[in-house]
Amino acid sequence: MPDSVGLVFVEADSSAEVLIFEAGPVRYAVEARDDGEPRRRVAIRCNGRTHEEPGINLAVEAARRRFAGNAARRTGIPAPQLEAHLAGLLAAVRAREAVESEGERVNVSPADRATADAFLSAPDLLARIAADLGTLGWPGEGRTKLLLYLAATSRLLDRPLWTVFRATAGAAPWQALGLVAALMPPEAVVVHHRLSAAVLAQADRRSLRHALLLVDQADAMRPEAALALRILHERGGVGWATVAPTARTASGVSLLGDARGPAAVLAASGGALDHRCRDCFLALTVDESPEQTARVLTEQRRRRIPEPAEVEAIVARHRAAQRLLDCAPVVIPFADRIAFPATSVRHRDDQARLLSLIEAIAFLRQRQRRREAGAIVAEEADFADAVNLAGDLLGCGGDGLSDAARSLLGRLFGASLPSFTMADLGGLLPDWTRWAYRSALQELLDFGHLESPRSVRGRPRRFTIAARAADTQRCRGIHLRAPGETAVEVGELAEGSANFPPATNHTAVVG
Repeated sequence: MPDSVGLVFVEADSSAEVLIFEAGPVRYAVEARDDGEPRRRVAIRCNGRTHEEPGINLAVEAARRRFAGNAARRTGIPAPQLEAHLAGLLAAVRAREAVESEGERVNVSPADRATADAFLSAPDLLARIAADLGTLGWPGEGRTKLLLYLAATSRLLDRPLWTVFRATAGAAPWQALGLVAALMPPEAVVVHHRLSAAVLAQADRRSLRHALLLVDQADAMRPEAALALRILHERGGVGWATVAPTARTASGVSLLGDARGPAAVLAASGGALDHRCRDCFLALTVDESPEQTARVLTEQRRRRIPEPAEVEAIVARHRAAQRLLDCAPVVIPFADRIAFPATSVRHRDDQARLLSLIEAIAFLRQRQRRREAGAIVAEEADFADAVNLAGDLLGCGGDGLSDAARSLLGRLFGASLPSFTMADLGGLLPDWTRWAYRSALQELLDFGHLESPRSVRGRPRRFTIAARAADTQRCRGIHLRAPGETAVEVGELAEGSANFPPATNHTAVVG
């Protein structure tokens, strides 16, 4: 249907990511976007001639006039006529993009909608999520289940939470990630069993937008892939350049492109991540205790029994609920009252993860939260649940350690072993394998808690503890200050844990 300036939509070229319009003999090819940005790549073709510019701000009259003048000299069409087309082009493009976006959505039936609405409105929503994952075959580890589910849900936010689930060779973190992904809409999940930079470079512009990326064998990523992930995390997109021949000259020309997020990433790892992307993730560790192993074995036997219809109902309910979530921003009105440790550079990333987690919890509870100017307003209960779920992972002196590495470090302090070799560790954690010890030791070395010179051939490698026991116990008390309470000075923060007493006013039991 033509609009007021005679523009008629012709087609959407998904391969070139452009929308094509016509106005009489003039054809316009406009860059397609999903963020409403007015600056677009525009090409005009008429009378066998083409004029193209890489970035014209269609919302600015002066930019449209300049572009129309240049195109008029190239195509022979009067500049005022082109300028009139350009004045209505942005509105026409945005309207078409809205139609394209609606077409991509999966319809939710009235019955599924009613079930999902009731689910999202339940006061014990987080506990129900943990219980559903248990029914699907994931026993125990209630906190880890919820953190991974919330991270997956955060794909719909501007600042998603990234998590890595780590285990030794005997565990299977990928299965847990698969269960969480099964509850997300299939159209939102992108699985990479072996992520590479080339895979990301081949993604089209919109394929990562609010997507959930599942990355298996994250510890085996090549440096280029790890760097691409870091760029995606920090800049919200991955850009690339390729070289291709032109049809006329066959000479190489550079073609620029980018795949834009935001996107959430859940990674499964059997070892340490590449240092280029390691601090992008909140690290979770598989429970390798004998009690959890017993639960897993019981669940393995149970799953040999035919699955009840309840499993299908759980998956359908969660997928419908995820599709009904509005992509609205979240505001934290009490953010200036959050007391967080400030003794380490790593606390900067830690607090950002805590804020993202608060946003994810409030976002998931959007049916139970008020709105202001279209934004979901987080409540103190969301903060309390975030601290209950991840406070000890984020506020432990900013060490960023996994549970396994922190456990080993505690045992080393308890055994008064300032210097040791692998042979000295056998009795500290009897259930651990040699591989588990090596993984934890490498992590402690990476974070500076241990020191070890290069070993001499034929002699066992010796490690020395560089950290102090007191340092590992500092700054655990993330809490909310009372309204009107004055924040302590930065100098005071560095003096120790007295500034951060354990929180008592905001506690919650989840899962």
